[in-house]
Amino acid sequence: MIRFSAPTSIIFGEGAVLELSAELEKLQAKSVLAIYDQGIKSTGLIDTIFGRLIAEGLTIYQFDQVIANPTDNSIEAAANEFKGKQIDVIVAIGGGSSIDSAKAINVLLTNEAPIQQYEGIDQVPNPTVPLIAIETAAGTGSEVTSVSVVTCTKRKKKMVISGKYTTPTVAILDPQLTVGLPPQVTASTGCDALTHAIESYVSTLANPFTEIHSLKAIELIYQNLPTAVKDGQNLTARSRVLMGSTLAGMAFNVAILGIAHSIAHPLGAHFNVPYGLANAMALAETVKYNARFAAEKYQKVGVAMGLGADCQAEDVVKALEELNVELNIPALNTTGIQRADFDIIAKAAMEEPSNDMNPAPVSYEMFMDVLEKIYEK
Repeated sequence: MIRFSAPTSIIFGEGAVLELSAELEKLQAKSVLAIYDQGIKSTGLIDTIFGRLIAEGLTIYQFDQVIANPTDNSIEAAANEFKGKQIDVIVAIGGGSSIDSAKAINVLLTNEAPIQQYEGIDQVPNPTVPLIAIETAAGTGSEVTSVSVVTCTKRKKKMVISGKYTTPTVAILDPQLTVGLPPQVTASTGCDALTHAIESYVSTLANPFTEIHSLKAIELIYQNLPTAVKDGQNLTARSRVLMGSTLAGMAFNVAILGIAHSIAHPLGAHFNVPYGLANAMALAETVKYNARFAAEKYQKVGVAMGLGADCQAEDVVKALEELNVELNIPALNTTGIQRADFDIIAKAAMEEPSNDMNPAPVSYEMFMDVLEKIYEK
């Protein structure tokens, strides 16, 4: 039995953000909660978007304290601030942290705290309000997934809260909004999206519907990310990476991910390493580990990357290592993590649900070995 779902309505293209007003009208919104971080606020984009909506008579509540790697405490504090107010639609503006925060806050507007009780799939009992996600960073794919990732501060664990009530209603994808991203942010978020695409393709839950999204995402991201990093004004490259990120999100929303993410989650939860950067560090080495268990699939990954019809898994590994060098992705030892911390990371990685979808069996020793290999690479 094959299952595939893509319930989010997508609006893509230059100037797509101008469609927000029409989408709110379709949803009969009178009052809106806008959720974003200080970086987005500093660009002036918020004033541009919501000044127009205020002029149209909408009531706009605003939460501008989104943090990277959002925590249960930050989510619950935000929800407490707005619970009880009449909110018809939530609009999230930003990257994965803003959209994941919006999803989790949305849960607590109509369901009781704490957020931890909703960890897992379809554990949220009460419907949430419509959510419009305006993506400004091509990376997480959160604008089209049912997943919200929130750090449990007590357990130092990335919780996955997923289901029909955490899925955005509409995704607005305007490549012009990604132009202001610094090169290193473009690089790390793009590598995050590439990791989603590759891991979803080789996942044991992959099916023909997810695979076609994954392969196209690999092509779009790998072949355009270096240009988007070097020339941030190149809207063609920006558009292709953004589209690739969304396609990868649609794929992993069904196929789930693999062991690069099993490593990235504890790196973020315990040591606050940015999610995209953590995936970028781990990707090539985890592909190398998986290679003999999914050789045929990695050959097709290489073809999508443009490495030629005769490429093999080792060519994919080499290309990913060279991509990291080209994009100035640092080694793990630059994050402040010590070798003495490997045990914490490896033990936490062993508990990640993505391991079950990885093409190769996992072990504590394997995670320790991968961490050692990416430590000074």
